[in-house]
Amino acid sequence: LETQAGNWEEAEHWVMQFQAIGEKELKAGNILQYQIEKAEEEESINENLSVLYSQYFTLHSEAKFENPSDFLKKTDELWLNISSQYGFTLDSPIEILVYEGNKYSGRSANISWIAASYDGKLRVPLQSLKTQKPEALLKHELIHALLDKSIGPSVPIWFHEGFAQYYEEKRVKSGHFTQKPPSFDEMREKFASQ
Repeated sequence: LETQAGNWEEAEHWVMQFQAIGEKELKAGNILQYQIEKAEEEESINENLSVLYSQYFTLHSEAKFENPSDFLKKTDELWLNISSQYGFTLDSPIEILVYEGNKYSGRSANISWIAASYDGKLRVPLQSLKTQKPEALLKHELIHALLDKSIGPSVPIWFHEGFAQYYEEKRVKSGHFTQKPPSFDEMREKFASQ
C-alpha cells in the first residue's frame, strides 16, 4: 500500500521491520506483539541513557561510556567532512545509541559479526569502540546515514555496503576522496532505473 501511494521511505521501513522479525515470529503470527515489544524497548532509551546534543547528532549513551563529549565532537567532524563533499545538510539530528551488550542493537541483535549498524539510528556497542578502529567504524556508518538521508530507499544494499567500505578505507585522505565518487544525481538516476 505504501509503495502504491509513493511513500517509499515508509514502505522501506516496513520491509525492514518484517525482515527483522524473523521466520519464527512470522510463522507464529506474533507480528503485532513483536512491534509493540520493539516500540516499548525503544521507548526505554530515554529513561536509561544519558543524552548529549550537537548540531548533527543526539547521542544517547550508557554511564559506562567514557568521554561521550569527545566521541560526539569527533562524530560531528567526520559528518561535516563527509556531508560537505556533497553539499548535504540534515533536516534534523541523527540519533546515536552507544550501549553495552545488545539491548539497543535493533535489527543486528543476533548477528555477531556486525560492529555497529544504522537503521535510522546509529547503533554502536561499547565493545566495538574498544575492538574496532572507531574512526573507520564511524565513517562506515555515517555513509549509510548519508545515503539514507540524501537518496532514500532506492539505494541497493550492495551499494550501501560497498560505498561505506570504500569510504572507510584508504580512498579518503584528509577528509576528501582520492578519486571522485559518483554524485547524488548520478546515484538517483542509476538506482531509480533498477
